[in-house]
Amino acid sequence: ICSDKTGTLTRNRMTVERVYAGGAVFELTSGDYNLEGPWGKAPALLSWLLTVGAVCNGAALQQDNNRVKIIGDPTDGALLMAAAKGGLTKDRLLERFEVIREYPFESRTKMMSVVVRDLWTGSVYAFVKGAPEVILSRCSFIQGQWGPAPFGTRQRAGADNICRQWAGEAYRLLAVAWKECKLIPLSQQEAASELIFSGITALNDPPRPQVPEAIRRCLRAGIKPIMITGDHRETAIAIAHRIGLPFGPGGVVTGQELEVMDDQELEDKVPSFSVCARVYPEHKMRIVRALKKRGYVVAMTGDGVNDAPAVKEADIGIAMGIAGTEVTKEAASFVLADDNFATIIAAVEEGRVIYNNIRKFIRFLLTCNTGEVFTMFFAILLGFPLPLRAIQILWVNLVTDGLPALALSLEPGGAGIMEQPPRPRDESIMARGMGADIFSTGLFIGVLTVAIFAFSLAGGRALAYGQTMALATLISIQLLFALDCRQNEDGKTPGIWVNPWLAGALVISFGLLFLVLYLPVLRGVFGTVALSPRDWGIVLAVSLLPLLARTAMRKLRRLKDL
Repeated sequence: ICSDKTGTLTRNRMTVERVYAGGAVFELTSGDYNLEGPWGKAPALLSWLLTVGAVCNGAALQQDNNRVKIIGDPTDGALLMAAAKGGLTKDRLLERFEVIREYPFESRTKMMSVVVRDLWTGSVYAFVKGAPEVILSRCSFIQGQWGPAPFGTRQRAGADNICRQWAGEAYRLLAVAWKECKLIPLSQQEAASELIFSGITALNDPPRPQVPEAIRRCLRAGIKPIMITGDHRETAIAIAHRIGLPFGPGGVVTGQELEVMDDQELEDKVPSFSVCARVYPEHKMRIVRALKKRGYVVAMTGDGVNDAPAVKEADIGIAMGIAGTEVTKEAASFVLADDNFATIIAAVEEGRVIYNNIRKFIRFLLTCNTGEVFTMFFAILLGFPLPLRAIQILWVNLVTDGLPALALSLEPGGAGIMEQPPRPRDESIMARGMGADIFSTGLFIGVLTVAIFAFSLAGGRALAYGQTMALATLISIQLLFALDCRQNEDGKTPGIWVNPWLAGALVISFGLLFLVLYLPVLRGVFGTVALSPRDWGIVLAVSLLPLLARTAMRKLRRLKDL
């Protein structure tokens, strides 16, 4: 499962917690600014950084019942929230700064730029924000207390140290820069050159609380999770540690490293990938294709328009229901309504439960029908009268078989269902010996039913008595066999109380059998006779034989495996 980090593994609730500006660190806690650095000497630097971040921004804040709702990208929304808490609302700022040109954020450039005119002074500015490594490489000056100063080696080292430290604490980082323009820039490259470094914001996006357990279940189920993010490498590693995503040598790769790999090298290395940082949408496509070539069944999550090709290419494309675009939703196999990684794992578990229940349903019905076929076949072959009337066969098929079969389809998943390895994609539904099991058990049921029928007629009893004994034996064997069909993939059979539907189905089916045997009106319709306690002792003793035989065979098989 190749999963986006933001919003899927994390909560997508960005908040600005730290700001680095003018060589000082400011912390934002409990909705207020608390000083952890010379606040009194540098509020203007912080104010200007928040101004640049709020104007160079594609989001908006909306008041909704005393709560603020972010319209747009959560990262941009977090910057607006931070600015608003300092009294710098976007609406007020846009009354001063008129946007002339806008260059939206792109995953390839990893930055956003706007060109604005200050209506108070008439000056033209370029405001830029984006990935620190991209913005820092475009800065020639740094905003100081007394104005712009050359961005020297010492200042760059300080910014780089802050980036490494905060990324290692799982913060998403955004660098903010600006410059005053003599002429209006005609391109983003022109607008984002010779910039003045304003500072760095650290945004916290905590992991979803359900994700660590979902990762553990994923690994136990034989599924390899791969985290894909556009964030800094160190941020991605820190998040991987938080959510319990293991990675070994070669497990962390960046988009820059993917760029220099040819397809064959990528195919050789992709099984070791666990964390992919600073990747572009086209890298997702290459990762999916490489995994598929290695024989993996691949699921890929996506939300943006650029993710649609990779989502379409994956065996299982998953679009985000909240953050996803309509294009991605159309390309996906299914839509994740809550954008939560844990829901994907819950869907995998539910899929396994459904598949196992289909196998139980098929096994029960085909075995029972095979037993009925063998019953009629052996009786005819041995020259016996028919052991079952036509109406009795209909009663078995329509009433007695149907209820337990439907109840088996409602079996809950066993505790070990997510500890089984994935089945091969080309596996038949009759695989793992189910076909042979159906045939052998059906044969055994047929032999026992005919044997009871012959035994009942041996004492010179009436045909109706023999047919009633055969009917009671066949139905009892089938109903007890339904209990055997409940065995999970891990070889364990849960208690009957976990599936009250099956318990109810067995009670109803036995009740219907008693009605046919002891209600005079139905006895006349079905041609049955009332059975004595001795007869029931024989029926139940014989009916337990298939269940006991299968239990003994399973134990022998386990001993052989040991």
